[in-house]
Amino acid sequence: MLSLGIDVGGTKAEAVTLDAEGKILARQVVPTMKGAEGVYQTIGALTGRMQECLGVEAKAFTSVGVGIPGLVDPATGVVKTAVNLDLAEAPLKAMLERDFSVPVAIENDVKATALGALRFARTPASLTYINIGTGFSTATVMDGRVLRGKSNGAGELGHLVVEPGGDLCGCGQHGCVETVVGGKYLTVRMQGLGVDLRALFNTDTDRAKAEVKRILCAMRTLVEAVLTAYDPEAIVLGGGIVEAAPWLTEAVKTVFEEDAKESEFIAGLDPAARIFELRTSDPVAAIGAALVGRI
Repeated sequence: MLSLGIDVGGTKAEAVTLDAEGKILARQVVPTMKGAEGVYQTIGALTGRMQECLGVEAKAFTSVGVGIPGLVDPATGVVKTAVNLDLAEAPLKAMLERDFSVPVAIENDVKATALGALRFARTPASLTYINIGTGFSTATVMDGRVLRGKSNGAGELGHLVVEPGGDLCGCGQHGCVETVVGGKYLTVRMQGLGVDLRALFNTDTDRAKAEVKRILCAMRTLVEAVLTAYDPEAIVLGGGIVEAAPWLTEAVKTVFEEDAKESEFIAGLDPAARIFELRTSDPVAAIGAALVGRI
């Protein structure tokens, strides 16, 4: 079995090939070209490199999965919109299946990463992956499958309101989690404070302390919502903001450890023991894409 998984990012695309046991046989990275034809060529370049590395033809791949940002219809394989890649109503599945002898599965990148994260969080079946980057998105896996819901929006908690009447979000609501923790909003606030996110936690000013409290309150509300709604075995934090704020994961865990001293309910949920941070050195998104192809 050779499972090809490809994660298409805004600036680079990464591919892995897994064997039947999930071992990585090869790993390749290329720059991402934009537009439907550009993404198609990017995936083609990665496939070609994999073929050379493994000494096989494209028909040797027994499954193929692609993770890509934006609004994806996994049933049809159409990328309805991916702004950063200049995609709109792109029939990516149909385009790619001309080159392979097996069906190609197309999935939203965060949902694919959630599947990949199962491997590194050491949980057999369930987790919620929270991706905090320029925007904010989440995905939940239960019994080894991505939760979708009626409109493919199950587990998408970036627009959970945590500050009623707060900052206006792009979704039209005020005070969404994304407006508190998302990089688009955090960057502006950090510039106003005159401090970068890495140093924020140890900056001894009232404004910096208030900002840390604001971020942690939002994260606490989000994590408790995840736990009470889904009760996953793990909650995995990842993305650019988590990298830029190396204090964030441990600070969120500390909040729950303190709350557990006062609340039997929180102590019973034991959130701190379920929170993990995604290791950026691992090709989790591409592994997840490969797993999507196997489903």
